[in-house]
Amino acid sequence: MVPRVNRSNFSNLISKALAAALLIAIFIGLGIWQLQRAADLQELEKPVIDKPMISLLDIAKPGEALSEFAPNRIVKFSGSYAESFIAPNQKGIGNAKASWEVGIFEIPNAGAILVAREISVSSGARTSFPIEQVTIVGRLMPHQSEDRAVLTNNVSVLSRLDSALIADKTNLPIFDGFVIVQKEEISGVP
Repeated sequence: MVPRVNRSNFSNLISKALAAALLIAIFIGLGIWQLQRAADLQELEKPVIDKPMISLLDIAKPGEALSEFAPNRIVKFSGSYAESFIAPNQKGIGNAKASWEVGIFEIPNAGAILVAREISVSSGARTSFPIEQVTIVGRLMPHQSEDRAVLTNNVSVLSRLDSALIADKTNLPIFDGFVIVQKEEISGVP
């Protein structure tokens, strides 16, 4: 004699098994997702290895937007400062807000670019940028699209680091973005 299985018990058993399988699949999927997130986080926290220094003229052109490969590159170029400004509320070392000295830097036979340097607490603001020939090594950054300074009518204050704000200050074509100075050599002297 074959045991009879009640249809309601059988369908109940099947639905419980399917619910258990669904829960198992969900938890396995969540576990895999969590492992992938942890791997992604570790990838983001790896130190960034700087690419070799490159000439600014090899990676950017005046009057053109920066390519996707240009931002955050270490660049080198020579020329002279033409005009100076202050850019308040910039994120500096340790994400602390500070004012930066910013200059229009003219590169002979090429164009002009904004060059920024932090005002250190120990040295304070420098009275003026050098007038001699200067060679700069620094990090090329994309232009800022949001104002950092409160509305001001002061002509020596830039509300953001954007070449559009200096278009009327020079007759040269302007590079997109700005450079944060890492090293300056004035007439060959560091």
